Amino acid sequence: MVSTKPPAGRATPRYQTVVVKFRDGINLPYDDTVGPAIMERGIGPWDKLVSQFPGLTIGPLFRAASADAITRKVQQALEMNPKSRARALTSYFLVRVPEAVEAEAVVATLSSWSSIEMAYVRPQPGPPPVNPNAVVGLVTPPPLQQHLDPADVGIDARYAWLFPGGDGAGQAVVDLEQGWKFDHVDLPAGITLISGVSQDFISHGTEVLGVLAAQNVNPNGCRGVGVAQAASVRCVSEWRADGSFDTESAIWDAIEAMNFGDVLLLETQTYNFQGYDQVPIEFQPAIFDAISVATDVGIVVVEPAGNGGVDLDTVVDLLGVPVFDRAVRDSGAVLVAGSNSTVPHTPLTSVPATTCTGRRVDCFAWGRNVETIVSDPTGTTSLCTRFFAGTSSAAAIVAGAAVSVQGLAQAGLGYRFGARQLRAILGDRSTGTASENGEADGMGVMPNLRAIIESQALNLAPDVYLRDFVGDTGNPHEGPVSDSPDVILRSAASANPQADFGEGSGTENSDSLGSVAVAGRDNFVYVRVRNRGGSDAANVVVTVYVSPVATLVTPDLWTLVGSTTIPSVPAGDTLTVSNAIVWPSAQIPASGHYCFVAIVDHVLDPAPQPASFLNFDIFTRFIRAANNVTWRNVNVVKLATVLPAAALSFVITGAPDQARRMQIEVDSQLPRGSVVVIEMPISTAGQFAPGAPPAPHPSDPALTAIRINANGRTTFEEVAIVKSARIPARLQVTLPARAAARGRIFVRQLFKGREVGRVTWHIR
Repeated sequence: MVSTKPPAGRATPRYQTVVVKFRDGINLPYDDTVGPAIMERGIGPWDKLVSQFPGLTIGPLFRAASADAITRKVQQALEMNPKSRARALTSYFLVRVPEAVEAEAVVATLSSWSSIEMAYVRPQPGPPPVNPNAVVGLVTPPPLQQHLDPADVGIDARYAWLFPGGDGAGQAVVDLEQGWKFDHVDLPAGITLISGVSQDFISHGTEVLGVLAAQNVNPNGCRGVGVAQAASVRCVSEWRADGSFDTESAIWDAIEAMNFGDVLLLETQTYNFQGYDQVPIEFQPAIFDAISVATDVGIVVVEPAGNGGVDLDTVVDLLGVPVFDRAVRDSGAVLVAGSNSTVPHTPLTSVPATTCTGRRVDCFAWGRNVETIVSDPTGTTSLCTRFFAGTSSAAAIVAGAAVSVQGLAQAGLGYRFGARQLRAILGDRSTGTASENGEADGMGVMPNLRAIIESQALNLAPDVYLRDFVGDTGNPHEGPVSDSPDVILRSAASANPQADFGEGSGTENSDSLGSVAVAGRDNFVYVRVRNRGGSDAANVVVTVYVSPVATLVTPDLWTLVGSTTIPSVPAGDTLTVSNAIVWPSAQIPASGHYCFVAIVDHVLDPAPQPASFLNFDIFTRFIRAANNVTWRNVNVVKLATVLPAAALSFVITGAPDQARRMQIEVDSQLPRGSVVVIEMPISTAGQFAPGAPPAPHPSDPALTAIRINANGRTTFEEVAIVKSARIPARLQVTLPARAAARGRIFVRQLFKGREVGRVTWHIR
């Protein structure tokens, strides 16, 4: 059991404390004259109580605040949030009970007064919500700080730093706990103490400040950085100058010193209260009411869920009220659980720190292996640790994310979010990283700053995209993936590609601007790009590859054509055209059908690297969900030569990582009377078209010819295509005599019923 005694060197209070709340509407002075006033105004038999329990004294609970200041703040909360459940905090008082008196007996007597709404023994002080074994293995090498990495590993703080305000610049955060080492070499100068005395759990507070605001400035330090390293940081201690431990007054002092949109981190929890241990600090009614006032006036409160391993859905007060049911009461704070650091993230389970969970929890973050600065018992100022843990580290990470979002919003939108708005953004399941079992884990989500930046809540990042087909708006879709109007192949260079193909050209939605390369000369590729994001994209890199025609154009088939940079693609979905990428005559392949792959990349909207596509799941997500890649079929013809639309060769491709079950589908829209035959190896045909044994091809016994629908769709059976297979196939098309030689035919490859590639021929 972790000791809950006050720190060594401080006088142990010779009393316990009882929190008393009088019913709303009862008027009492909010000072130390309240005892006699209770008697004089007939509110209760205070004299009999003192006679029964000698030595009792009573005074304001929020000791540093005046009644007028509290009333003004509560009124402000009601004005800013008409649905506020802000309580009259001036109804809360603190009764000091001498050591020899049984505090529970005092509570029982006070609870019998009709004027008193509630009374409870205030919990004894305890350590902040951290695994006490966390400060071991002190290290000085530079930490990896993987909690800053992209999702699903971390919160992607490094991406947020690429945007104005993403590092917390211009924002304020207050850390409430028990002690800190302000002169650690990696902390910024100027961290101030709002009130209280920094005296206990110094290493813990220093670790929290490192997660929030450490700066990579001192060569003798750890060279780690905080999530919101540019924010202004202040602290407030639960230990007061008179030697008392007073969380309520510390919270109030923070509220009085903070503004709308600032972030208050409560690195504390409730110990041994009404049958529950190490649960959120807001379990205590007075603290809940103070937090509610804070969030109603727009202060963002981030609170650890606690290390007691309690399912908060099961927590009830002495009246049986489920206190962590939002429908019953909701403080507006962001409640944070701790997770293990590995992916997929699971709830933190260790001894003695096991995260609390439940539907009330909004977010989670790393509760193990967090790398940050630290101070050892000797007061060394240049150490770091790889073992910060518990819901303390998790709450510090999420508080840093909250400060980052506020900075991004103020810099990009001109305003900051209120407490409940920001809580909804941080806990949004559509943008956050889910835990291993999702909602069943009771941990909410881990904020993903990249996804938040790209979401409609902020929409700050550029979102450059290429259309897969006319009508594509950049969203994931189930349409074709290789009919892009934005890859334009010309045998002669354009003098003004923006005027010829860009916004206002009249050709914005044309998909027939060029798909034929002429052998024996240089050809020119132009790529059209749109930006539907919230900011202009400077220096967008466009890269084009060419591949043999295949139903699945895997990266191992790609050959680089070239790349160019578009200086600016403005926001507003304006069609912007690249300069020409020259396809040199020496590199143009033999006559036939080929496929262009075009990719656009920007530092704030990066494209995946082709090397990652050896994982087929990543590749299929790239095809179906990514909007910064597209495909376009092209033909290469010899000069002054017209090819008959009779023999259309292509390749059926296997996945690059393992055998996968796929389907081939042919869709033909040809003149009536046309005949279409698909030719493929006889060994393969039996799999795609089971039934009667395939007949050998008249001219090649290794092949077979299968007649298919010339004016409709033919879907072959799903079969396992071996890893990296290259199955040659060909469509033989015969048009009726004197028919208008016009039509279309495409072959597409399906994986789990979804298109992953297609080849299209237009017959003119």
